Amino acid sequence: MAKNKNALIRYRVINRLLIDHNICPKEQLIEACEDTLDIHPLGERTIDKDIYDMRNDNGLAYYAPIKYDRNRGGYYYDDPDYSIDNLPLKADEIEALTFASTLLNQFRNTGLFNQFSGAVQKIVDAVNIQKANIQLPQYDFIDFEQVPFVKGSEFLQPIIEAIKNKQVLLIHYQSFDRDSPVDHSLLFSSEKSKWGVG
Repeated sequence: MAKNKNALIRYRVINRLLIDHNICPKEQLIEACEDTLDIHPLGERTIDKDIYDMRNDNGLAYYAPIKYDRNRGGYYYDDPDYSIDNLPLKADEIEALTFASTLLNQFRNTGLFNQFSGAVQKIVDAVNIQKANIQLPQYDFIDFEQVPFVKGSEFLQPIIEAIKNKQVLLIHYQSFDRDSPVDHSLLFSSEKSKWGVG
């Protein structure tokens, strides 16, 4: 399934029109795609193929319930709640995401994860919607530790920034069996997971 960018844009335009209108004539689909892509003229066969692919292409996996009403002369979604934006996840994928979101939840109060909380919540919400339709095992038999604050987690973001900016880090470390700290300077190398320690 090697779909070009224009085809993917057309799918989104068609999807939006079928969601926003009860019935949508082919001419309206063509015109909207032409305007969005600034391509004139766009052939009927292109839209016919797009509709076919949205319905049947296994690579896209939209399986869009697009129907044609001869009496009203237009296309519509047979399922009013359908959208290609809905996550087409299988039961095992939803289960994996559910497990992963439970793990991530224990770090939600750390500074580093705060900036991603909106994105994580969107994924969790989408997974919960999908789970409502599929019977999945619950993970309430696993008791994940709830960590309101992890000592030292406030240093995680500056360490990541230093790695990203290839800065030298000077770390003062004192183990439990020592009376005084030891200094370590860390230099991030361009190769993954390579550190120079001094």
